[in-house]
Parts: sequence; structure tokens; C-alpha cells
Amino acid sequence: MALCLLLPTFVGCDGAEDTSKAVSETQSETSSEASNEESEDETVEREVVLRFVAMSDVHVSNVNDTYYQRFGKAMNNAYKYAEGEEYKNLDALLVAGDMTGVGYESEMKAFKKGVDEFVREGTTVQLITGNHEFFYEEGDHIVERWETVMDQKANTHMVINGYHFIGVSLYGYTNYEPSIAWLEDELKKAAEDDPTKPIFVQQHYHISNTVYGSDLWGTDVFTSILNKYPQVIDFSGHSHYPINDPRSIWQGRFTALGCGTLAYFELEPGMVYGSIPPNASTAAQFYIVEVNNDNSVKIKLYDVITESFFDMEYFIEDPSDKTTFKYKNDRAKDADKPVFADGAEITVGKVSNESVTLTIPQATDGENIHSYRFDFYVGDKLDSSASIWSEFYFKNMPETLTQEFGGLLEGTEYTVKVTAIDSWGKESEKQLTATFKTGGTNVPVDKTSDVPEADVLQIVVGDNKATDGSRKDKTVEHINGVKVVFDEETGRNVLDFNGVDQDLIVRYTRGEFNRITEQVSMTLGFKLDKFASSYCNPFANMQSGGYGFEINTASGNLEFWCSINGTYQIVSMKIEEGKYYNVAGVYDGTELSIYSEGEKVASKKVSGAITYPSVDAALAFCVGSDISGAGSGEGFFDGKIAYASVYSYALSDAQVKNICDAEK
Repeated sequence: MALCLLLPTFVGCDGAEDTSKAVSETQSETSSEASNEESEDETVEREVVLRFVAMSDVHVSNVNDTYYQRFGKAMNNAYKYAEGEEYKNLDALLVAGDMTGVGYESEMKAFKKGVDEFVREGTTVQLITGNHEFFYEEGDHIVERWETVMDQKANTHMVINGYHFIGVSLYGYTNYEPSIAWLEDELKKAAEDDPTKPIFVQQHYHISNTVYGSDLWGTDVFTSILNKYPQVIDFSGHSHYPINDPRSIWQGRFTALGCGTLAYFELEPGMVYGSIPPNASTAAQFYIVEVNNDNSVKIKLYDVITESFFDMEYFIEDPSDKTTFKYKNDRAKDADKPVFADGAEITVGKVSNESVTLTIPQATDGENIHSYRFDFYVGDKLDSSASIWSEFYFKNMPETLTQEFGGLLEGTEYTVKVTAIDSWGKESEKQLTATFKTGGTNVPVDKTSDVPEADVLQIVVGDNKATDGSRKDKTVEHINGVKVVFDEETGRNVLDFNGVDQDLIVRYTRGEFNRITEQVSMTLGFKLDKFASSYCNPFANMQSGGYGFEINTASGNLEFWCSINGTYQIVSMKIEEGKYYNVAGVYDGTELSIYSEGEKVASKKVSGAITYPSVDAALAFCVGSDISGAGSGEGFFDGKIAYASVYSYALSDAQVKNICDAEK
């Protein structure tokens, strides 16, 4: 294996490190002859003169984990492919950051051991930092530690077989500041060396508004620099979006590619299971990039799980000539529409009071079937919609898809219509349809009564445990021995939480949460025994979405949080230790309010849709904590809770007062 700092350094381009491989006399003569022939005759046979692997987001924790083994498998298969080609070299490996899980030194050393074990002599390695290298802690010492372990500088400019490779690192979780001017200088040097050759750049974050995923997981700090150089081919990671979506290559004023992941898929939010699909960890994709003697570039897409190439590849005819670019945004207008086969139909499976299981066959499309939208109608009125991915990211894409959809109305006849959608947003003209009826009886919620029904959740404290008194009758998980005690002050049984590891968890489906997007209310009776070191949550569903109550130790405030249009809005009130409070949080679609003892104490004008956690495991209410991304508690509360309820609608001022009086 040849790491850049261990190789002899040759004069490259104003100090750029030249790690070019030795070329035999015969090869040199052949290249020279080809160059002469090209000037006389434009039909020159293409020959590969450079080959490298580009990957990202490996997330190694230790030498025994799955991701370490996948990295080894990826490299072994890349070498095996190269050995079967006329040009047999694998000249370089690019890893666009996030080689670790959280940035521990032990993880860095584990990944470096993988490089030493799986990368062979003759392959130059260019690594850069990603945000996960700073997940555990930030600071200059982390960069220094990374450089020491990886035996490279964080920012590197290498010349390999006459082609420039520029690696741009983060210097903190989102900090590219030390790299901006440096990149501009290095790109200028590379372009002056030969303006017709592609220049390969890698940084961890996508360049915003370029490749698939860059709208949510991008940075724009380098855009103005890269725009000056059409010959740049930029590689990035971070999003974990699949490489076999056609949007994972983009050409505008330069070329960009998203490198996927060797760890787990994550895609755009909004699906029935959030942004992380089922079997997400069955993900391992990377590129094998080949540069020809005429500077054209072929990019082959490889799936490590099946040990085979995808049935698509990208080809860049002339990286320095924007007029030849074919992977532009206008590809969308020429895309065809998905089509369901004649005779395709929906299979209706298990139907319960609030859910249905449906199976559909895959549609076909000239580009890529991305997802399916399921629209549930009651009569002529659209009641709800939900979407699932086609699982296009798996090389062995299934022929049919089966999904359970929850949050439906009881005792209701539905017509479901399914639309196929491709990566460009084109929808099938033909929809699949089916009808079914949910079980039970649909009894509308009376939202006008003086003390209305808590239709989503009503925590009732009994003699030795808590139960859900709402119509949903949800299972209430008691974690780590939550105690029920009789409270003399209130004259009732209450839940006593230790502030360390005790809570209640009540789980929901995404369909159930998706029915609550316009309004919501929460009520809570509690006493804080002791402030936490920074914050705690007496009652919440807040993991990058949702709503709940949080106690801010620094301010001494109880805060009501609600994620509206993807951003948390907060109202608050002062509280003290050792005092009981009856509080409510209400969002009515135009205003967010917090109440104490039946009186509104703070509010703010805000409007928009309520948004929820993207991870299915976080679709739960916690009493005595908040929900984590793993589906367990965090932000544990030290104190007593007498009741906790959730309503799918906005309570009026009078109703809040009536509930408070009833609970006192």
C-alpha cells in the first residue's frame, strides 16, 4: 500500500504532491503515438490510464464490525475487477469522510488498520474528515489526532498519473473555514497545469443544490469556487443517499457525484417509515472511476452486498467542455412516466380497526422508479396519504412491495389509489385501486364538550401502574421500575420518576401521527423535585420533530416545543422545584400557547404543518423523559406526574381551564 506521505515526492504543480505511477517505456510510446494520432485523426481508441475507487460514510467502529468487513470486501472486489481488465491498476482510493462512527481515536485506528490490511501497494489513499469524526468532540486536537492516525494531512493535493486530486477536510462538525482559500489556490494550480484534464475534488458535505440529497445535506461555501472550473469532478457523501438514483450525478458549471454509503441508507423524509427505510443497513455502494487517454471518464456503480455492478453507469465525454454535459437538471423534462403492467392490481391483506396491509407489483420506468403514493379516500374525499420507496436502492429490487398503513378511521369504507413516481417526480397516468373496510365503529370525537376527550393519549395512574384511558387503549411500557406513590398534597396516586433511567413509553405508527398535522394539545400535571444538569423532559415526543414539554435548567423555564414546518417553535414559563403545576400546550394552526393553572401565560404567532421524527423508533410519547432516535428514553425527569394527555385538536381557553379544574 502506498500512502501519499510515504511516497517519494516529485515536483508536480507548484508544490502539489506527485504520486504518479512509473509508466513503462512501451506505454509511454503508445501514449505519445495516440496523442499524435489524435491530432491527425479524431477517432482514437480509448484506453484507460487511471482507475480509482470513490466511496464515503464507512462508519467503522472496530475491526470486528460489519462495516469494517464491508470495507474489506469492497476493496477486494475492486482489485478483482481491475485484475480482469486490460489496464489492471487500481491507482487510488478516495474516502469522502465519515470513516468512523462518532470519532473516537479507537475508531480512527480501526479504520486505519482496515486501510493497511485491505489497500495494496500501488494504490494511493486520499482521505478527508467528515462530520462524524467530530461527533464525539470538536477542536483542533481532533484534526491533529486524525492526521497522526491516518498519516496524512487533513487537506491534500496529489497528482496521480498526471491527474490532480484535491481532498478538502472539515475542521469541525460544520467548519470548512480553513479550507476555503486553500481550495481556491490549489484549484488554480491544478487548472494551470492542464486545463483540459479533469480535476478530482472531494469534500464530505454535498455541494448544495447539485446531487440527490444536497438540498438537505449540503454546503454552499465552495460553490463560487467550483463554478470557475468546469473540469472539476466533485465527490461527496454525508447524506447516505443511494448512488443508483440518476440524480446522484449532476452537471451544471462543474460535475458532482454523491458517493452513497457502506453503512446504512437514509433518504429524503416523508415516507410512511420516515427517512430511514426498512433493511437500511443492507447498504454498501461505491464508484469505480476510469479515466481514458482522451480525458473522458467512465463511472461504474458497484453494489458490495451482491458483489456486482448496477445496470447503469455514467460517462463524461469531455469534463472540461460544459457544452457536452448531459447530466443536467433538464433531464427531468425528457423523462418518461412510470407504467403499471396490464393486469397489475393491489392485494388487500390484513385489515384491522385502524390499519390495512397492502401489496403492490412494481411499475416500470425508463429512468428509475423511486416511490409510490397511496391515497386513501372516504367517498370522494381524500382522507390521508402515505408513501413508500420502491426499494430501488437494492440491486436485487423486489418484484412486489408489502406495507402496513395505520392511522385509519374505524368502521370506514376506503378506496385506495396507488400512483408510481420516478426520480424526476413524473407520475404514472394509470393508478391501481382497491377498496376495503376497517373494523370497529367510527365514533367521531366530540371536540366541543366542556371537558373534551383526550383522543390520542390519556395517562391514568392506577394503584400500581399507569394505563392509557383514551379510545386507543395503547400499551404503556413501564421502564426500569417506575413507582406509583400516593401523594398527600394532591390526594391522588402519582408516578414518581428518579431522573436517571425511568420513564413510560407509548408507541404509535406514522399513520397515527400523520393524522395530527394541523392542531394539537397536551396537558400535564407535574412537580419537579430537582432540576437536571442541563435539561429534562416530563412529557415529550421530540426527536427532530414532534412536540412536548422540556425543562430548561439554565433559564428555570418549562418550555412547550412544537415542530412546525420542520422547525421547533417554543413558548415558556417560569417554574420552581417542589411545586405542583397544571399546564397545557396548545397549537391551533395560527398560534402556539402555554397555559398554567388554566390561564394562558405565553404565546406566539406561528403557522404551518406539524412535523414528526423521521425515524420510526422515535414515534412515541414518553412520560418522564423524551424519546431518543433509538426508541428509548433520554432527558430523564426527576419528579412526580399526576396525569398526561394528548388531543388531536386545539383546546379552547375555556376547555383548558375546565380540564385544569377537573384535575386539581
